Amino acid sequence: MHLLASKRGPLRGCCFLGFFVLAAINATACGGTDIVFPADDDSGAADTSATNDATTPPPPDGATEGDTSVAPDLGPPGKECTRDSECPTGLCNWKTRTCSSPGPMGAPCSRDSECVSGLCNWKTSQCSVKAADGQPCSRDSECSSSLCNWKLGTCSSPGALGAPCSRDSECASGLCNWSTNKCSTLGKAGDLCTRHSECESGRCISSRCD
Repeated sequence: MHLLASKRGPLRGCCFLGFFVLAAINATACGGTDIVFPADDDSGAADTSATNDATTPPPPDGATEGDTSVAPDLGPPGKECTRDSECPTGLCNWKTRTCSSPGPMGAPCSRDSECVSGLCNWKTSQCSVKAADGQPCSRDSECSSSLCNWKLGTCSSPGALGAPCSRDSECASGLCNWSTNKCSTLGKAGDLCTRHSECESGRCISSRCD
């Protein structure tokens, strides 16, 4: 009886502990085996050093963490390129496909930024200044008159009635008839039209002013 009573005390204590470590009690039969719990991480943060080491590339030679003073080797001006970011000058000439600085008048170009003048004539693919009337153009910004006649492909002033046109802005009358591609006034009933705005009535039906 004494032996039985002496075993009940430890057994009762183990049962209370069993709420937390039931699996350990069954394994040891309350034999007094110490149960070790993992220590709490006071910082509350998980260890991510392994992840950081795997995903963060080392800084380039001669640089320290966060140091941006060491620039990548971009190569000399004149090297082949496809993007501005590949050039030490910050400019890749798309026409020559080489790193360069903005070119002088007459230099080959594809973009305005490739020219000292700030203007690349897309018609000639050369650096230029704004052209006078009659000079080749592709954009209004290439012309002193701020108007490039798309029908003629030259700089011009707004045309008179009957002048060739592609846009209303190319006509002094403010109207380019898209059916005739000529500067005109509002059409009367029966006149050819493409848009309602080309007709006095404001209605273009079946390619004729109503």
